[in-house]
Amino acid sequence: MASDHDREAVVEFLYRVDLNAVVSKYIGETEKQLRRIFAQARKADAVLLLDEADALFGKRAGVQSANDRYANIEVNYLLQRIGAYRGLVLLATNRRCRVRSKRRGSAAARRR
Repeated sequence: MASDHDREAVVEFLYRVDLNAVVSKYIGETEKQLRRIFAQARKADAVLLLDEADALFGKRAGVQSANDRYANIEVNYLLQRIGAYRGLVLLATNRRCRVRSKRRGSAAARRR
């Protein structure tokens, strides 16, 4: 069981990032912000909490325009940074996800 001192140390190194505030309409700015965030978190050996993750992940779609292509580039860049990060990265959203279940008695099946 963790002592009070251990719990304080964990909280001290938690970086909460609101992805809504990171996303920019200017080309390259979102990536620049993400690069800075991950660099600071790496130096502090911090746990990253990326709040409002749907700000980026909600945009990923089939490419029909230049805007769609750029949105996918932003998402891919974030996924690469998450994959390369040696610490823990948590993604949070308040969107409800739909979970499909093939089991008949499951909670997901009862909600239908």
